[in-house]
This record gives sequence, C-alpha cells and structure tokens, in this order.
Amino acid sequence: MAERTIVIIKPDGVKRGESVVRQIKQRYLEAGMRIIQEIDLQLDRHQIREFYKEHEGRSFFEDLVSAMTIGPCLVLVIEGEEAVEKVRAINGATDPAKAAPGTIRYDFRDAESGGPRNIVHGSNSSIAASREFLILVE
Repeated sequence: MAERTIVIIKPDGVKRGESVVRQIKQRYLEAGMRIIQEIDLQLDRHQIREFYKEHEGRSFFEDLVSAMTIGPCLVLVIEGEEAVEKVRAINGATDPAKAAPGTIRYDFRDAESGGPRNIVHGSNSSIAASREFLILVE
C-alpha cells in the first residue's frame, strides 16, 4: 500500500536555484516515488515552532527556526510504497557530515551545512507527515 510523506526543500536549498531543486526532486522520482503536490511557502516563526515543537528547548532549536524562516521553501507531498523509509534513506543522515555519499544531504552540502542547514526535511512517519501538512497549510 502506498503511503505519503512530506519533504521540505529548505530555504537554503531553494535559494540555490531551480537546478538544485530539480535535481533533488529527481532523486525521489528515480526511486519510484511520485510527487503529488508541490507548495511554495514562506513559513513564519509560529508555524516552524509548532512544526518542530518536539525539539523545543534543545540547543539547536532557535537556529532551526531561523534557518526555516529566512526565505521561501518548497513543500513536496510524496507518495509511494514505503515512502517514509525510502525518502529518509534518499535524504541521508540529518548531519550532512555524517550522511553517506549519494544521499541528498551529503551531495548537496556546502560550507554552511550542518544542524538546521541540511537542505531538506523529511517526515519520520506517515502520522508525522499528516500532522506536518496540517501545520504547513493552516
């Protein structure tokens, strides 16, 4: 059974241009996923604080809020068999320095990469994806 998940190409990724965005989207398509919806958003601090509320109080939280609100992002709703697991594998480890070559976070890292600046967010479960979508489109 197909499931859905959310990917956000973060503001740092969108700022790098359409070529980078296209290459990122292509990774999911090549893995057999379908992008069923794309939403360009400028997220505000309230949305991001709610979106990442499980991280509130952690040392990186405020940097994460800032990184996600510095510019527009692109939300992708992705569908496919085991979409959450496949997308997380394609994205790679949260810390680009620990991500494997061939993953999005490794291949698209830059001098600023790390912590909240890891180019993409991927939901960690289909339940989280549903909750995240509602926060993003409220």
